[in-house]
Amino acid sequence: WNQPYSDGEFNYFVFRSESPGFSPGVGNQIGQSQIITSNSFTDSTAIESTTYYYKVVAQDIKQNKQIGPSNEIKIEVK
Repeated sequence: WNQPYSDGEFNYFVFRSESPGFSPGVGNQIGQSQIITSNSFTDSTAIESTTYYYKVVAQDIKQNKQIGPSNEIKIEVK
């Protein structure tokens, strides 16, 4: 994903569902054991032969402002 704007410092929150059109929330947040500061994430818990839908929310650390969620992407794990 792309950084929301160039002059911010961000933490990112990644959300996953097996259903399209989901709403990001605590129950579907993944990667909670780490602070994601780069604009990429590897889902090491994905299961083969499963289709997932992902969304990302950015948190601007300096302005304490939430941006997102992102558009949803569909990933088919082979």
